[in-house]
Amino acid sequence: MGIDALLITSPDRDGPEQVVRVMHRGAGTSTRYGTLADVGDVDTSGADDAFHRPRHRRLDSSHRRFDLGAQAWRPLAYIGAALAALVIAVLFASAVHDSTQPRVSGTYTEETCEGGGRYGCESVGTWTSDDGESTYRGVALDGSVGTDGKSRSYAIPNALFGGTEIVHGSTISPLLGIVGPAVLFGMLALVVLRAADRWGDLDRVKKSWKHRRASKT
Repeated sequence: MGIDALLITSPDRDGPEQVVRVMHRGAGTSTRYGTLADVGDVDTSGADDAFHRPRHRRLDSSHRRFDLGAQAWRPLAYIGAALAALVIAVLFASAVHDSTQPRVSGTYTEETCEGGGRYGCESVGTWTSDDGESTYRGVALDGSVGTDGKSRSYAIPNALFGGTEIVHGSTISPLLGIVGPAVLFGMLALVVLRAADRWGDLDRVKKSWKHRRASKT
């Protein structure tokens, strides 16, 4: 009869006999009293393996539910990041387009300052071109006015965003509209790459790419 392990405890307190505990394969554990010779011939070849066999802790249901929930949310996170990247790309393309359009210089006169709060109010007024051919009423100013309520500004009539609804102060560069989306896209890419690396998806993509490259060669 083979056994998985043999454990000999300390001598019996009531006599010289030893307590011999034999762990049988598939039959549980039995305890016998006597000397080791009384137990008989036993196969102890698997004893070391039995005692040193790794014991894997079984995950409880809460951990399994957490892992399944995290795996379910990953595709949604990537989809959300892709949509955000699409919006940023549209803003970037429109800013590049607007920066190439002709600018018309003029004077803006503030009439009211709407809203308020932490970031101040939005200046609304009338803008008139220097040649007097164009006048925009009820436009917003991207900039600030002087003590007289006026500001040297320019309009971009053919702009995709704003157009004849927003005029820009003379010190505002159209390149700012390009820098903003570029910075946002870089931050988004960094967040996605760090998340993919933490989730192990980045390593899986690298291994898949190496496998395809090796299969082609």
